[in-house]
Amino acid sequence: MDRLVYTYWTNKGNNFLAGFHTVESLLKVFRESLYNSGKFFKEVIVYTDWEGKNFLLSQGIECDYEVIDYDSYDWNKRFWSFPKLITYSLQEKPFLHIDMDVILTSKPTNLNNTIICEKIRPLVMLSKDRHFLPEVIKKNYTPYNICSGILGGDPGLFKILFNVSSQVVKNKTERVDFNMIFGIEEITLSAICKANNIQPTVIDCEFVHYQSSTDKAKLEMDISEKDIKMER
Repeated sequence: MDRLVYTYWTNKGNNFLAGFHTVESLLKVFRESLYNSGKFFKEVIVYTDWEGKNFLLSQGIECDYEVIDYDSYDWNKRFWSFPKLITYSLQEKPFLHIDMDVILTSKPTNLNNTIICEKIRPLVMLSKDRHFLPEVIKKNYTPYNICSGILGGDPGLFKILFNVSSQVVKNKTERVDFNMIFGIEEITLSAICKANNIQPTVIDCEFVHYQSSTDKAKLEMDISEKDIKMER
């Protein structure tokens, strides 16, 4: 596998931050992420909308871009993780997708597995919270869930994921909560793996993932020990 991809959906320029607190912290992490990814993969491509491409180029980020018309898909925009599933579905050969707040610090060596993920975590979703999922996914539900900050492998699996989840995200009226965001990707993909007797593999490289709001906030602080000491 020599292909790594990102997804940067800005909702027509209405959300450039992609979960970060400031543009500065986004650019700081993403520049380093791109630089390191380029050391380990021959192909590094950012899937984005026109507004995202123009914004990143205006900030001096020169890389390979694939511009996607996300509005051409039928989906409720409150499912903000769905653009990643679109990116997955467009791959025609084995790939690795990482979030913009992930920085690889060593080269993965186990990329020939059917599916590779950041980690596998026990996280129980109660049956009442799985009501929105198709019956076949609920039937194959597993509490051992794939974590998708780093995710990739056989594109065939991800096309199945897209086909299943694209039916869920057409819901235009129901409130979209975190369980549903989590459900269309990690819960559904974990169930697809279970149904196909496929065991996900945890990636074997070193990396940093600024996935929490607390971690992202730390990027914006430049306060040292001396800054909180009184002068005597």
